[in-house]
Amino acid sequence: MVAEQQAIVPRHRWGLGAFVVVEAAYLLSSVLLAMPFAGPGPTPISTILVVVGVPSILAASLAVLITRVRGNGPCMDLRLQWSWRGAGFGVLFGVAGL
Repeated sequence: MVAEQQAIVPRHRWGLGAFVVVEAAYLLSSVLLAMPFAGPGPTPISTILVVVGVPSILAASLAVLITRVRGNGPCMDLRLQWSWRGAGFGVLFGVAGL
């Protein structure tokens, strides 16, 4: 009886297709952003930061959107939890990676 009363969590409807869409968006946006700046001569550091950062942000946003539309949302499907400590580590590793 208790088992019948518990809320049934719907299954997600995303998977390999979502990965392919996100990866294609990442690669396409990387190429489209890098093409105008290709050529001889040095590239400014601000341009490099944009060309590296924007596709990553776009891909992450698209992944969260897909879990929201086709799944149970990013908190349940991806186990995302907000914390200032996590945000600080993200910024720290992002800056160190660049």
